[in-house]
Amino acid sequence: MALVNMKQQPKREEMPGAIEADEPRYPYGLCISLGKDELEKLGITALPKVGGEMMITAKAVVKSTSAYDTQGEGTDMRVELQITDMDLGQTDNAQNDNRASKLYGNTNGGTEGRAINNLQSSLLGG
Repeated sequence: MALVNMKQQPKREEMPGAIEADEPRYPYGLCISLGKDELEKLGITALPKVGGEMMITAKAVVKSTSAYDTQGEGTDMRVELQITDMDLGQTDNAQNDNRASKLYGNTNGGTEGRAINNLQSSLLGG
């Protein structure tokens, strides 16, 4: 199944010169908060980096549906889903980053990572 990016499009300014409010980049209902108990059930023992990516596989039950007409905006629809089962893992990029840090150490500009990279280069004739 292909993933669909759910990022919201910025709304056009209604009144010139109006101050734009900070809007979330993604709809509110798409944010999932997992506590200690949920993390333990999923086998997450160390917190991921803020800004990192993770993959979610989930099964959900449809709790409710609704459709209604609105003046000036047409028909609106809504589905409420309850996640019942899920798995959480790292994306391929995050897995590759972890493999690289295990092999080469800290590569974020620290001297330890540079020393390992220099050693690797000299061993490979670089």
